[in-house]
Amino acid sequence: PTTDGTSGQQLTTDGAGVVSWSSSGVASAAFQFYLNTATASNLTGDGTSYTLGTDALTQLFQTGSGMATNGNFTAPVTGVYYFYVSALLTNLSATHTQGQINITAPSIINAAQDCNPGIARTSSGGDNNHFTLQGSTILSLSAGAVVNFTIVVSGGTKTVGLYGDGTTSKWTYITGMLVS
Repeated sequence: PTTDGTSGQQLTTDGAGVVSWSSSGVASAAFQFYLNTATASNLTGDGTSYTLGTDALTQLFQTGSGMATNGNFTAPVTGVYYFYVSALLTNLSATHTQGQINITAPSIINAAQDCNPGIARTSSGGDNNHFTLQGSTILSLSAGAVVNFTIVVSGGTKTVGLYGDGTTSKWTYITGMLVS
């Protein structure tokens, strides 16, 4: 084109070599986000499902729209999305024999990690009884589909919490992006 495009526009081609500016398409709706949480106690451990965002998440950055601080992601456009969750579990014991991160969308439950945190937890030093659950997935979503992120620990009592400082901590967080 002989002119500059405006903010948010992208170059498109008609397949025959004619290039022009366009305001439609996935690229204008691209997003990425990173949210984290503050330390919280007694959230799970007895099989209780805890949704990240029940206690407000802190948004460190977001390009585009879709991710709310209540932990729900709403797909702004139809596309393929990547999500990653990391949760530093605290106050684990040997009885906490199952830990799971679930990334859930309509008709999809993706157990991103399923393990025995009671065995895998730290057991010496200053950070006793901690374990980091991590999981990721790629989902094909329709515009408006809602995704949420839950943590379940079972086998023991409801003593398991999450560690995070709610500002710049990278201990417990959700991040994601539009892939295509």
